Amino acid sequence: MSTKNRILIVLDVHEDFRQGPDDFPIEIEKALRFVSDKSKTELIIIGCGFEEYLHESYSSYARDEVDIRKQYIQKLEERLARVTQHLNEQGYRVTSKIHWAYPRYEQVAREADEFDVDLVVQHVNRNEDEEHPVLSNDTWQLVRSCKRPLLLVRDKAWPSKPVLLAAVDPTHKEQKRIQLDNRIMEAALTAEQELDGELHVVHACSAGAHPFSSPDKIVAEHQEALDEFMGGYDIAQGYVHLSKDKPIMALLNLKKELHVDVIVMGVISKSRMSEALVGHTAQGVLDYLHADVLVLRP
Repeated sequence: MSTKNRILIVLDVHEDFRQGPDDFPIEIEKALRFVSDKSKTELIIIGCGFEEYLHESYSSYARDEVDIRKQYIQKLEERLARVTQHLNEQGYRVTSKIHWAYPRYEQVAREADEFDVDLVVQHVNRNEDEEHPVLSNDTWQLVRSCKRPLLLVRDKAWPSKPVLLAAVDPTHKEQKRIQLDNRIMEAALTAEQELDGELHVVHACSAGAHPFSSPDKIVAEHQEALDEFMGGYDIAQGYVHLSKDKPIMALLNLKKELHVDVIVMGVISKSRMSEALVGHTAQGVLDYLHADVLVLRP
């Protein structure tokens, strides 16, 4: 299992750096749980500030706006510096920077690649004004564009022993080629060790999606595929679940039953022609399940 040498933490500069129980932003608090050796792990903290009326392309951009923009960026840098100093005092290796960037997700994805990070941590930005709150467009675009493992966190703090749920699909026609389930399991097992957590694995088998086949036969085939796949991992039988629900309902039900804190799952495009689209299951999980989600790509 791999360890994390570099973690990129994205702070939302438009919020007052949400505070967790230990007075750190919740994004940082959760990122620190993955650090087992402060001397070997580098934390890269970035914030992306942008105001359209202060941008060079804005029609009324003049000397006053130049000064206001400098003051605005300086204020953001001062806030970030206080967080960085607090971490340095506790012995962490920290690099931090404020970027003037729009759209933000492009800068985050670029930084993740340039620093060759092992994990990106960002708070889930949601459109709370809608009847059914969903992820903001910026967060969705980051899910689509970030090639590194991406942990989307919510405000709820983790318990001392978080429950993780890895969602796999060994029957997926592309599994043998892209090995996404193997990557999910590797990431989940590493996270279980780093967080001192409890790991469960689920595969959803919705027999109703195959109306012309025997439900018992479908379940048996999926169970066989799951058993074969899990044979390569040391997971106790009671922690491996075959659900007869659709994927989103399987995750929702197990999330409630097991009190899941982190869901580990993969995302793939709906077609090879467009990397701009991700599957319906990923969208449902990220939008409606109130759990943190570790997103992995093939």
